[in-house]
Amino acid sequence: MELAEATAVGPPAEPRTDSVIEQARGILMARRDCTAAGALAVLQTAAHDSGATVHAVAGALVDEVEARARHRLDDLGAGLAGVSRARTPGS
Repeated sequence: MELAEATAVGPPAEPRTDSVIEQARGILMARRDCTAAGALAVLQTAAHDSGATVHAVAGALVDEVEARARHRLDDLGAGLAGVSRARTPGS
């Protein structure tokens, strides 16, 4: 890579996808049974309505889903620990 390429200002030649936005699109596609374009439209509308950026809305959605998943896994782990203690011989 030449110095001019490494220090160029402006958008890259090919647009990079933002992983947070892609994750949020996937979540919305699964929950709403919509296309990628439809999911992006939902994110854009939510961003417009809230005065936030699409990236911020996507990040909030991903954070919420991850927090719920962690909570469910914690509950599952606690339940499984109780089951294994109940099955332990001599207890």
